[in-house]
Order: sequence, then C-alpha cells, then structure tokens
Amino acid sequence: MTVHMCGVLHRVIAGAAFALSTTLLSGCGTVQPSSDVTQDVRLEEVWKSLEKKGYTRNADLSSKIRPAVIIQTTSRGADNRPVPETTPIVFLGGADCFPDAKTDESAVPDIAAGGTNSKVLVLEAQLIKNVLPSLKVDASMVDTFSLVLTDMKTVLIPRAELMNMADTCNKILDQTLKRGDQLAWFKIVNEVVAAEGITLDVTWTAKGGANIAYQKKLAEIVAGPTATFAPSLISERRASLKTDKRIVLGYKTRTVEEIKN
Repeated sequence: MTVHMCGVLHRVIAGAAFALSTTLLSGCGTVQPSSDVTQDVRLEEVWKSLEKKGYTRNADLSSKIRPAVIIQTTSRGADNRPVPETTPIVFLGGADCFPDAKTDESAVPDIAAGGTNSKVLVLEAQLIKNVLPSLKVDASMVDTFSLVLTDMKTVLIPRAELMNMADTCNKILDQTLKRGDQLAWFKIVNEVVAAEGITLDVTWTAKGGANIAYQKKLAEIVAGPTATFAPSLISERRASLKTDKRIVLGYKTRTVEEIKN
C-alpha cells in the first residue's frame, strides 16, 4: 500500500498496525492517497467510530488515561461555577486507589467501516507532536518518516475489581467534596483502546544516512538512550525503530458514585 504525500512517494506499513504519517516538506498539511488505497482512514473517522461505540476520544493521545485512573472532567471556576475541562485531569492514580485490580485485554473492536482493522490512519503533524513532543526532525537529515501504532488492543477493568477503593482515595474525595466540588465531576476510567507500541520508520537523506550521531540522537528521543535504528532490507537509506510506548485513542468511564465506599 502506498501513499503520496505532497509529491513524495511514501510506502507505509499495512496490516494490523496503523500508520501515522507526515512529511518534512514545508507547507504539506494534507496527505493524498494514491488510487490503489481503498482503506485510508483518518483519525477523525476513527474517533467518530469509537464514539458510536461509547468511547470518549482521547484528543492528545496521552497514555495518562488508563484503566482504574480517576479523572476530573469539571472544575470550579473563579466564581465557583462549574467549568468543563478541555481535557480530563488525572485526579488519582489507579495504582493508588485500586492496587490489586486486574485488567483484561482483548482484540481491538472494528473502529471504522469495512469490518477490518487493516487500515492506514493518517495523523496530522500536530498530533504526532502530542505522541512525541520532543521529536524535532531535521529536514536535511530525514527525507520522510511515519509513526506506526502497533499491537492495538482493548484494555478494561471489570466492575467487580473497582468495588474496593482504598481508604486514602475515599478520604481525598471526601475532602474535595467538602471544598465544593461535585462527585459527578469525577469518573473512573474502566476501559481504553490503546496501542502498546510504536514504530518510527524513516528514510534518510544522503546526509542523514551517513550521520550516525544524528541517528542516535533521534533514537534516544523516541525510545531512550540505548535505542538504535534497525536498517531496512529494502534500502540502506531506510530504517525503523520500535518502542513499547503506549498510545490511547479512546476510553470509557464509570461514575464514582457506583463504587465509592
């Protein structure tokens, strides 16, 4: 499967993974698929599909939203009136409130029309910055690159695992309610759709292919100080780097009222 990006031919990984693609050419804000691409799915379509299944979109793709975490969706403004949060605040950690809770994992649900998960997901450059905020590529070193989500799955925590909240968390919630917050402003994340890893594929320029120091610097940003790019068998200028960084696309919640002691 190929995707033409602003005049640059870019081959992305197909199959069970989702490819999040951008290009380094200035002014490129859209990705136009070639005529042979019939299953191109944009992130907005995926989010809408998840929302139809009861998920809330995780707009910044952060892994901070995870099962058993208690999030705050509304806060008190300066005049004590409720103000919805643009993105939820992690109020209490799952390991603190439900230290013994077990999660279940399963195959990711169909998240777009067609009944298959073998689709290419096109992500705008700004959202790639959300996934890897420190990623600042040098156009003189890198010709094109793609970020690929791997090992997509649903991770959930059964309701029974949430029935015994730690006393410490109960006390913190009680104190918050006494200050004027409302219990309905707090939710427990009980299910997420996530990718358990990412792969960064790059095509080096002639300069980048010879600059090992730059390659190591880029690898460290993505996956840590010991990470290295693996050369591709297709071309000496192509390479990939895999890491187990979690990305969360959407989540479901339960009310705190259901489980608070």
